[in-house]
Amino acid sequence: MAKKDVQKSIRMTNEVSKFVEGFEGTGFNEKFENLVFFCMKEEKNIKTRIKALEKQEDTINKRVDTKWKLLNELGEIQQKIVQVNNSVVGLYEKCKKAEVVAKGVQGALPTYDDAENVIQTSGSKSSPAKESGLQKKRKAV
Repeated sequence: MAKKDVQKSIRMTNEVSKFVEGFEGTGFNEKFENLVFFCMKEEKNIKTRIKALEKQEDTINKRVDTKWKLLNELGEIQQKIVQVNNSVVGLYEKCKKAEVVAKGVQGALPTYDDAENVIQTSGSKSSPAKESGLQKKRKAV
């Protein structure tokens, strides 16, 4: 061990004195010196640990940024889905209105059956070729 050239008198609280006395060593001076060496060693370990944690923090921050970007993209996709859904609902409503209009128009126009009834009630007889054509149309409908 090195020669101890420095002499100091220190004052401390009872709490600090008890802490020093609880450290390894044979006398107060050796215990105090061991405590200081321990703190010096641990300071290096703590600084190394801080650097490692800072790197880990950077990695985590990058991952968080990536997740935020993905979340924003998902929000944009959700908005587009809502827009498409609204368009589909609008088209559905227009189709329903068009169906109602078509039913109204359909009731006003003569149908194939109406035309056949007119032909039969007028007493005119169709030719066999026409009848077979009408029968084909009826089967198709």
